[in-house]
Amino acid sequence: MSVAMLSRRAKTVEVVDDMESFFYVILYYAARYLASNITNVPIFIENFFDSYGWDGSAYTVGETKSTAIKEARGVVVDTVNGEPVSFSSPLDEVLGELRDGFHSLYKIRKHTSRKSLLPITVPPAEDNPPRTPSRSDVRVIDEPLMDRTTKGAKKRTDIPTEDDHTRAAEVTDHECVLSLLQKRIVVRWP
Repeated sequence: MSVAMLSRRAKTVEVVDDMESFFYVILYYAARYLASNITNVPIFIENFFDSYGWDGSAYTVGETKSTAIKEARGVVVDTVNGEPVSFSSPLDEVLGELRDGFHSLYKIRKHTSRKSLLPITVPPAEDNPPRTPSRSDVRVIDEPLMDRTTKGAKKRTDIPTEDDHTRAAEVTDHECVLSLLQKRIVVRWP
């Protein structure tokens, strides 16, 4: 099941939930039956697919699965050795692209839900226009601009980019996922 379905009990199933579930089916069978760098397959499967949480009233998605889709960028990590899972085949690219698409989708959803919680700002009334700053409002900072912008500055990664929207769109319907798989079928697999 998708992370969204396991996280929200009242959620209606969407096609994208089925596509994410399909991703997990591919990952499960690849981990189970293909050669990979997974240190201990049974432990990986248990940690990734069989772990769950409890919110006091219902079971929820496990942290490993949730983190793999929502947080870790581009890879599914072996829960034993901490290394990115690899099958040394075109399947790595398929899984990576699907995972990136779902990661972007959750990033967009999180940003959208956060934006909806922001207070609504009311524009100033016509009879009370915003005032122009005076000289006393301006303060001089004696640091070069470069120093101020890099001091402890963190690049915002929680705001979805155009690439995030493109990647998310590639996992929202059957045709896009089929197209992704068809591109990889023409490659000779080991």
